[in-house]
Amino acid sequence: MDLTLVKYNTKHLNNKEKTNFSREIFGYEDKSNKGQYTYKRKGSLTEHIHDKIGKSAFLIETKNEKKVIREMYKYRIPLTLIRLVLKE
Repeated sequence: MDLTLVKYNTKHLNNKEKTNFSREIFGYEDKSNKGQYTYKRKGSLTEHIHDKIGKSAFLIETKNEKKVIREMYKYRIPLTLIRLVLKE
């Protein structure tokens, strides 16, 4: 399985834009009726992210690189992609 490490930087975004970016990409938990009900809202890349590493890095499968780049480009997020080859 080939994985790609995606590192990104959101320093140029204000707090509102960072929150919108995070919710759109990774999804969020929505609570209603004073926390009685909890709903998980999926992000646009939720099913493509293999593992989240720290605040500004995550792993994806290499075949999904183009979709990730396209989504990050909407917010003008600078990316660093590092391909990892895992041997079994």
